[in-house]
Amino acid sequence: MAKKSNIMARSKIIPLKVDAAPAVTAPQAVGLKAAERFFNRDLSWLAFNDRVLSEAADATVPAFERLRFATIVSSNLDEFFMTRVAEIGKIARRSAGHRFLDGMTARQVLAQIREHALRQKSRQAEVLRDILAALRAEGVEIISEFLEERAPDTEVQERLPKLKVMVRRYPEPPPALASARLHVFVRFPREYAVITIEDREGRLISLPTKDGVRRYALVERWISDRAEDLFPDRETK
Repeated sequence: MAKKSNIMARSKIIPLKVDAAPAVTAPQAVGLKAAERFFNRDLSWLAFNDRVLSEAADATVPAFERLRFATIVSSNLDEFFMTRVAEIGKIARRSAGHRFLDGMTARQVLAQIREHALRQKSRQAEVLRDILAALRAEGVEIISEFLEERAPDTEVQERLPKLKVMVRRYPEPPPALASARLHVFVRFPREYAVITIEDREGRLISLPTKDGVRRYALVERWISDRAEDLFPDRETK
């Protein structure tokens, strides 16, 4: 045991020399304006929703999955306007000079949100038309246009869900609108109407199968296209 201890005592541990890695420092933001240092949180969120819409636009994705992505875009926008846009609107009314970290005022943010959201909805409409065509090729038709004479008006009327109709004259304020509902706005020369679909699931009506094709109808689009028939004593514009 003593001999083994002497051998261990004579051995030396030579430390390894490791060159220290150069220090990494974060880029300096000195001198940059606020708009160059920060992204607006709400415009960034809309950009995220654009990416969801890109999934819906991808023709390599199955049609029903594309439709699901398109509906997610809409539900995201609903929540966005109910929470963030409503809050920014309050800030704009309460403090016109308030600026966010990116340097924009609340009114400037609202203007850019409106422009971006309109572009997004326009693109979503184009994508949805492509998705509906892909679904038709697979034997499923979701009817969203009812201006043609051959539109299934009678079939839709027989299956309409519960509707609530509120008519107001200008300049009366709009009625309180409950969330988790679908509301269709119809304009007349001296008044307007708000038609509410009480059950969101009722917006899609199942119609009889025709020529082996399963058919469905979007109620809110039927209401929009047939407003003159719903209000025969009023002239829409």
